[in-house]
Amino acid sequence: MSKEVVVPGDVVGVAEEYLPGENVEVGADGKLRAQVMGIVARNDKEHVVSVKHKG
Repeated sequence: MSKEVVVPGDVVGVAEEYLPGENVEVGADGKLRAQVMGIVARNDKEHVVSVKHKG
């Protein structure tokens, strides 16, 4: 399993597929963006994408 590391502003999904979880915001364009540097965690069962802070 690969770990996707992102920085603030990176696109981690789209609002049509996922709900924003921890450390994720929805832009006016419908794209989900990371708010912190960390590792992306997608829950396909609940359709939520989060970013686990890597500090």
